[in-house]
Amino acid sequence: MRMGSISKPVTFAMVRWALKHTARDRAGLELTDDQIEGMKLFDPEHYPPLIPGLNKQYPVAIIPENLHAVFSGKVKFPVAVKDSKCANLNSGFADKQWQNVTLGHFLSHRSGLQRSAPRYAEDVTANLPVLRNLKTPANFQAQEQLLVNEWGSKSISSAKNQLGISLSAGYFLPSPTLGEIMQVLAGRCLQYPLGQYHYSNTSPAFPTIIL
Repeated sequence: MRMGSISKPVTFAMVRWALKHTARDRAGLELTDDQIEGMKLFDPEHYPPLIPGLNKQYPVAIIPENLHAVFSGKVKFPVAVKDSKCANLNSGFADKQWQNVTLGHFLSHRSGLQRSAPRYAEDVTANLPVLRNLKTPANFQAQEQLLVNEWGSKSISSAKNQLGISLSAGYFLPSPTLGEIMQVLAGRCLQYPLGQYHYSNTSPAFPTIIL
């Protein structure tokens, strides 16, 4: 029996359903699959995106504003990620191809994304202080306190002890959010031409954020 990434098609089906129902509930719009999938998520001129064929914007913002600003090229991505496959990111702005990516491109693995997400430790975790604007010991203590509030001080102290970390040598930070991982992803190129099929483990990320 074959096993597969079942969460991807479930997520893809649910995001269509959710966007159709939200458009109906918020604006009385009956949208087709083609209209849902044809919306350019990172169009720098339209936030929320335009609905194809109607020349109307979707009734609610479906992408967080900070992510739209990065991927639409309005602001530089917050961290530098070295990507040998893409030489045109030296400006610090996201690949311009993002501006034409539609929801349908994500749902069919045709957005140009590489197969794998950014490297978790080197690209994401290492850049959390920048992503969260952590500059002082108090900033880091506040982050660790979130974990203390969730797990208790004994658990945090025990974890540090197991790792051989003295209580004053460093701080634990909550895990990166999906939005933070996507901010790092902006520093990588869309390796393939838009519309060309290439399976990507990162394709469900924005549909998940939309949901």
